[in-house]
Amino acid sequence: MAVSIASSFGTYVAVNNAGMTVQQYSTWSMVCLPLAVLAQMGFMSIVDTKMRMPGYVVGALLVVGSNLIPVVFGFTPVTVLGSVILATVAGAFCFETIMKVWTQESFPTLLRGTAQGTIYAVSRFATAGLAAVTPSLLLYNARGLYIGIAIFAAVGFGIGWWGFRNQTRNEFDVEAEREDSLVTADA
Repeated sequence: MAVSIASSFGTYVAVNNAGMTVQQYSTWSMVCLPLAVLAQMGFMSIVDTKMRMPGYVVGALLVVGSNLIPVVFGFTPVTVLGSVILATVAGAFCFETIMKVWTQESFPTLLRGTAQGTIYAVSRFATAGLAAVTPSLLLYNARGLYIGIAIFAAVGFGIGWWGFRNQTRNEFDVEAEREDSLVTADA
């Protein structure tokens, strides 16, 4: 949901709440693209290390904080762009990429597609529900919406941390052990 507000309604917020033009916001959004790529490369460099969970926690805290920047400092071009840039960079460590990794590691091969599809479906329907009322919420109380999004993000990130903080089982290891035992039994 936090990503939906920034991506689907970022231009709307920038123009209607921060006084920017579409051209200004679009230009700055394009500047964020290389930062997103660099952040994803940073995530890829730690995904298979013990730094994965600390990266997730820092990313999660920064994403929650990014949604609070306009709440605390008001909706200005600087705060809106700062919020988007921070969420873009920090989100590389705690959004969809880590969900895909955790799904791959947590479900047996034959269930991975179903698990990811179910997770996507739930998240997309929840996001669509929010998107249906977001313009009204932005007109009524933009700060309240951003506080709500920060709370939803914090709860979601907290669930992710709680569920995977001590992960010791990895389906890839389990399946490799099974394959090794089958090869040994056949020999």
